[in-house]
Order: sequence, then structure tokens, then C-alpha cells
Amino acid sequence: MVFETKRLIVRIANNSDKDVEHYFKLWNHPKVMEHVGFPDGLGVSKEELRNKYLVQSNSEFNTRLIVILKETNDFIGESKLTKPNEEGVSDFDLKFFPEYWGKGYGRELLVGIVDYLFKHTDCKEIEATPNAENIAAQKMYESLGFKILRGEVYNWSHKDALIYVRRLSRENYNKHISEK
Repeated sequence: MVFETKRLIVRIANNSDKDVEHYFKLWNHPKVMEHVGFPDGLGVSKEELRNKYLVQSNSEFNTRLIVILKETNDFIGESKLTKPNEEGVSDFDLKFFPEYWGKGYGRELLVGIVDYLFKHTDCKEIEATPNAENIAAQKMYESLGFKILRGEVYNWSHKDALIYVRRLSRENYNKHISEK
């Protein structure tokens, strides 16, 4: 286990049949992938997942992480964490199946990610790059104090998409949580 929250467990993914099947369903789900440029899903095969994306790792960084709901032990999403770059900036990824949207799991996972990165790395800032059209994600990042630095246009195969580069500094996060 990498970390846990009140309702979630986050662990390193592996190339077992079970993890491959979970990622296959998640990454090929159109609703899950539409805000990251793949409105028909990623189109990745189980073999590709097993041999390219879910290669066994002993580190929680730069690898795929499974998000499990404690209450049911169900796979509900995924995440990824990076070590800080030369400027001290870490980033991450998170995705959930649509049936788990709107229940606070995204925010709960995000708080866990931020806490983990600030406690277990020397990162100065954490960066998020949500699609501007993903209003729920925008609100979630804003609620934790992520500030918009700039907008960028991503050229996806089916359309251009505006993303907002948002950052949260260690100092602003500590201030933000002390005010709550």
C-alpha cells in the first residue's frame, strides 16, 4: 500500500490479470477518457497494458497506482505520482469510473496525493493540468487552493482542447488547510 484515506486504499498496480482487466475497462471507457483527449477510450489492448503500462515497480513514483474502495474492496480508479523535477514540481494523475463521480472520492484522493507528495518528497509545488471543460475537476482543484498559472492548448487528434495549468505550493496548501 502506498497510502490510504478514510475511504480509499492506494497501491501499486501490477500486471496481474485482475489489474490488467481493471485498467482495460477504465482506459477504454469513453466517459473516463474524454477529458484527456480520447472520447472513444484509449483503445489499449490487455497485452499492451500488461507489457508496457503495468510493468512491475517497487517505487510508488512514475508508475500506475490502483485506487480501491475500502468498504467493498472494489477497483474504482487509478492514479500516478511523480517525483519533483529539477524545479521542485511534482505532478499526478487521477481517474475514476463514472459511477464513482460526485461522491467526493476525487477530492479525497487529491487530498491524499497532496499530503503524500508534500510529506514524502521535497517538492515545492504540485501541478495539475485539467481540461478547461471538466468543470468538476476545476472546482475540485480550486477548493484545495490550486491556482491557475496559464492556459495551454493541447492538439488532440479529434479537436484542440484548452487545459489550465494549475499549481499548489507547499506554503499555500499549509495556509489553505489551516484556514479550513
